[in-house]
Formats: sequence, structure tokens, C-alpha cells
Amino acid sequence: TTPLSLPTMLVSAATPVGTASLKGEALASAARWVLQTAVPLSSDIGVPVSDFWAALGTMAALAAKKGGERALWQWWPFVGEWWRALLAQGAKQKSAEFIFVGVVSKLADRQKDVYSK
Repeated sequence: TTPLSLPTMLVSAATPVGTASLKGEALASAARWVLQTAVPLSSDIGVPVSDFWAALGTMAALAAKKGGERALWQWWPFVGEWWRALLAQGAKQKSAEFIFVGVVSKLADRQKDVYSK
């Protein structure tokens, strides 16, 4: 069976953007809940920072024509707040490498997808 993907469910419920029943404050509240649930702040679980970017990458479909992940950071301040809270937990060496190299690579690779549409 396929594991449950909250970010994918959110995108399905909210697209096409503007015509779906989930929009405005309801969409922002749902997006916050999805991000906080998909990427919990708990050292007991040990959620890797790459999970944050995987969730955000899926949710970027909500802003595909407006800048993807970058648009989500601009629309919803809680995205940056959650990222900072995740980083404040500390990172192991593998996570640190992803933070300094992987995030930049991931965003650079996505630019061709975001701006070619």
C-alpha cells in the first residue's frame, strides 16, 4: 500500500487554486496543519530536515505558476517559522550536509520546473 501523504492530499483538495473549496484562510490553516503534522518537531522521532523539503516540494504545486516553494514562504510566514524551529533542534552531520548543499541544489533544480511553465 502507498503511505498516506498529507501534502499530496492538501494539493488535491486545493487545486485548481481559486476554484477549489479550500482557499484563503482555510487553505492557510490546512497548510500549516499539514506541514506541522508531516514534519513534527520532535527529537524523539528524529525527522530529517529533508522531510520538510519533501513536504514543501509537494505543496509547491499550490503555487506552481507563482514561484513554487518560494511563493509558499512569501504567502505563509509559518513556513519559515517551522523551518527555523526545525533547525533549532540541531542537526546531525548528514542533515547539516543536506542543509548546506542539498537545499540549494534542490531549489536550483526546481527553478527550471517552476519557471518553464
